[in-house]
Amino acid sequence: MGDQNDYSGGYYSNDGSAIGAQGPNAKAENFTQQVNERQDSIDLAALAGELAALKQRLREEAESGRELATVSEIQLAIEATAAKNHDAVQGHLAKAGQWALDVAKEIGSKLAVAALEAALTIGS
Repeated sequence: MGDQNDYSGGYYSNDGSAIGAQGPNAKAENFTQQVNERQDSIDLAALAGELAALKQRLREEAESGRELATVSEIQLAIEATAAKNHDAVQGHLAKAGQWALDVAKEIGSKLAVAALEAALTIGS
C-alpha cells in the first residue's frame, strides 16, 4: 500500500476550483464551462457606499413595480456587502438589472458600475 494516499478511495477535494471531469476514466466532451472569477479584494465598504447612493437615486426615480423591485435588490446587495457574501451581492445586482446599471453610470458610481456589469454578464 505504499502508493496509496488519503484520496485513493474515490474522494476528491476541489474547493474553489472548476473541474470538468475527475476520477478514474473520467471524460468531459463537448461542453462549455464558465468560471466566475470574482475579485475578493473588492472594497465592500466602498461598494456599499456607492450602492447606497445608487439606491437613493433609484428611489427618487422609481415609478413602476419593477423599478421598486430594483431598489429592493440594491438594498439586499448592500446587506450582502455587510455580510461579506460576494455571491449574494452578485446575485442581487444581477436581479437589479440594466436600469440600475444605467443610473449608476449617470451618477458616476465606478465601483457600482463595475459590479453591476460583472453581475449582469455572469447572470445572463
